[in-house]
Amino acid sequence: NAAGSGKAVCLDHLGNVYSKMGRAAKAVQYYQQSLKVKQTIEDVTGEARCRVRIGIEHLSLHEVPKAHEEFSEALKLFERLEDDNGMAICYENLGDMYMKLGDISDAIRCYELCLPIKVDAWDRVGQAQCLDNLALAHFSASDLRTAAACYEQSLAIWKEEADKPSLMACCEALGGVCYQLDEHLRSIECYVQYLSLSHDIGDGAADHQILLRLGLSNAAIGEDAVALQFLRQALSSFVHLGDLASRTVCLQHMGRLEGKMGQPEQGLVSLEQALRLREESGDLQGAADCLQEIGLIHVSEDRCKAARESFEVVRRHLTELGNQLGTATCTMHIGTTLAAQGAHTEAVQSFKAALAVGAASTRAWDRRPECLAHLGSSLLEAGDALAALVALEEALVVWQERGNRAGEATVLMRMAEVHVTLHARDVALQKVEQSLQLRKVISDRRGQAEALVLLGELHADQGDGANARSAYQEALELRSALFDQFGRGECLCALGTLEAEEGRFPSAIAMHQEALALRRSLGDLPGVAVSLD
Repeated sequence: NAAGSGKAVCLDHLGNVYSKMGRAAKAVQYYQQSLKVKQTIEDVTGEARCRVRIGIEHLSLHEVPKAHEEFSEALKLFERLEDDNGMAICYENLGDMYMKLGDISDAIRCYELCLPIKVDAWDRVGQAQCLDNLALAHFSASDLRTAAACYEQSLAIWKEEADKPSLMACCEALGGVCYQLDEHLRSIECYVQYLSLSHDIGDGAADHQILLRLGLSNAAIGEDAVALQFLRQALSSFVHLGDLASRTVCLQHMGRLEGKMGQPEQGLVSLEQALRLREESGDLQGAADCLQEIGLIHVSEDRCKAARESFEVVRRHLTELGNQLGTATCTMHIGTTLAAQGAHTEAVQSFKAALAVGAASTRAWDRRPECLAHLGSSLLEAGDALAALVALEEALVVWQERGNRAGEATVLMRMAEVHVTLHARDVALQKVEQSLQLRKVISDRRGQAEALVLLGELHADQGDGANARSAYQEALELRSALFDQFGRGECLCALGTLEAEEGRFPSAIAMHQEALALRRSLGDLPGVAVSLD
């Protein structure tokens, strides 16, 4: 037995060497020779462990049926031996195998069998590894809430263990899940912690991707200036690394933000660079996306003809590609262009056409509630307030079902506008307050300011000057913090009007003069006219 045991050890060592060299087939040969020796000398524990090693190598060779056989046989042996640690190893490997097969439910079952064994054994590292595996499995099953909960638990353990590389990987994964859950503040916290750890251990290999994600997360909560800073840092790294794909993505997001922040010409420059890179790489879908963003900037600048031309080109491309959902989105944007021109009857037709194209697709159109909201706004402008309310209520239900608080908050604002038209100001006030609370929850400061301005208008209409002033003042503070100069002008003008109505003419004049100077500096001629009035 001693001689056999020594021979098995040597064979195991040879298998381990070939495994580390990446020569899995050769490793399997030596492990199988070792297995025969262990069976001869009746070393059941050694046989079980050897079968696990053979299974792992088969898995690396994508020989899944053979891997399954070895892990299952090893599990039976460990159960016979009442070896909990061995059983946990088998469950973990079986889980990995099922993940490779795409059999997520069985993978989750195996990881869940592994986890309590790790907990009972006080194997904190093993517990964290199992939680990470469970999180990935739940993420693959689109169960994002459970995935986030698992990552949060493993994150706490990695912190206790002071395992910085594992903590970094967990921060990155949790940040991505939270982004998809619209929990953008938590996402930002995770990414910032990742960068701090990366700096500590001198591993900046993926920092540029994290900077890109920080840009997207900040943009999602309306922190556009901060988002743009992160995107520009990421872009510099992508240029240095020669990463054209990520550089293109970065430029596209930068262009969209620049357009949104009142830098339309710079936005067009960024988007046109992204468009050229998309076209050079033969990415027609990506090129269409860029043209769509270019069209949206033209809409924001009242260049409706140029916008319509961009969208029509995009629609032709997407129709040729057979992209029904993209065509639906583009048709929706044509509707927003028509709405911007005041052609609301035609806009309603476009939005309805977009909804019909989206409904005809075999896949769900994620922009449907957004299109319903646009439809509601145009129906209101076309004079059909009741139909507008029906469309907006349908949009609200979809956003609530999806747990999209940003979308829900936007629709509530539009519903408030409908109720104002229907002379139901108390209901309108309730909708605005609901929208404001949602925007506070998701830290959307830009959206909060928008809601506060409407809240101020409603209070002012009801003769409640104190609450109106409070709302306008809070909106002004938010817009000042966001460097939103157009928005500041609007708030100053509203406060000035309120002061004048209450007979405080010196302060009213001072506020209107400040608004006037601001609007003149911005070249906002309509705003200048309002301030002069």
